[in-house]
Amino acid sequence: MLIFKGQVLFVQDEEREFPVKDANGIPTSQVKKHRITQVQLLVPDGKLNRPIQVKGFDLPPSFSMPKIGEEWTTPEVKSYNAMTGLPVVNI
Repeated sequence: MLIFKGQVLFVQDEEREFPVKDANGIPTSQVKKHRITQVQLLVPDGKLNRPIQVKGFDLPPSFSMPKIGEEWTTPEVKSYNAMTGLPVVNI
């Protein structure tokens, strides 16, 4: 199980509406709300601290967002991509 722990630098929690797709993947006129979350975390990496971007899509309502400046541990990581300038973690 992979998790990260560090200081919270930025928090964003919003709801967006996206079109519902049919069986062929074509968007329909119906829309559905989705919860999109982002947390920027400063994690220790040896002697340095490095930022990572933690993203969540459709997290349950019971998931509470951390506060800026506090120490936070991520839930279990689903995917990790370090090939971008700022590593991206999906929870």
